[in-house]
Amino acid sequence: MAPRPSTLKALGAVCGNVCAFPHCIAPIYDTRYNVLVGEVCHIEAKSEDGPRFNKNQTDEERHDFDNLVFMCSAHHTVIDDKSRLDEFTVEVLKQMKRDHEERSSNTILTEDVLERLVRKVRDLQAPSKVLPKLAPVIEALMTRAGNDVGIDIYDFRIKLRNDGPSTVREYRIEVEIPRAYATSNSHYPAEKKEHNRGDVRLWRFTEEGHPGFVLYPAETSDYLILLDYTVSMDQYVQITADPKIKVLVYSGDDLISSTEYLIACFLNKDRCNMLWAPGKERPAVLSECQE
Repeated sequence: MAPRPSTLKALGAVCGNVCAFPHCIAPIYDTRYNVLVGEVCHIEAKSEDGPRFNKNQTDEERHDFDNLVFMCSAHHTVIDDKSRLDEFTVEVLKQMKRDHEERSSNTILTEDVLERLVRKVRDLQAPSKVLPKLAPVIEALMTRAGNDVGIDIYDFRIKLRNDGPSTVREYRIEVEIPRAYATSNSHYPAEKKEHNRGDVRLWRFTEEGHPGFVLYPAETSDYLILLDYTVSMDQYVQITADPKIKVLVYSGDDLISSTEYLIACFLNKDRCNMLWAPGKERPAVLSECQE
């Protein structure tokens, strides 16, 4: 639980934009640089291991106006120091709060500054999102040699590896294959026909296609995606570093990784050796991939 925006706004309205510690004039919110330099302090701690914790308080009371005061970070440290708790008791801090708010009652922050102050406090209090660490594990290999039609069929296979400390139960994987290579007649429900990602075919997969999906830390999943694409004899001969298959891995709406794989680097070696006799010059990118 965190203080409500209305509570923070009320607190900011009577703080005079200065620390509540006696004789301190340190600002709470730097209006020039739009930075929150002060801190929201709890008179009675918000957690059991904090200073002046009151077990009879409710969570709502702990984060309510009467239990909060704005101070600079230095004086926040002072009042919460274990060696000074006898000096900075609940009664002392509440009186400090009352005295400060009475002195500052005629110093009203503008509505704009109050809104920015509240937003900054809320942003700092929002728990940071810990994203899973998922990495695609890719295999691509020729599965059918189309000597009669001059087109070979390749499979593009994807597993997921969990490199993070937490178990993963959901994912979203998007695959983009250039239309010039994704000419197979195979159709998958996961293909998205309408999109604005250029001259590619797009597929989107989630854990819904694998009911009960669980991926524990340091483990690699079974194959989650099997797509096919084609390479014609002309494409073998003219291959460059441009055609790439792109794989994007998401957790919810958060992009975890975006990786591009050169199609040239997945070409079948036997097919390449057949098309290019020893000593015959190969496309530069192909020579690099075969090294």
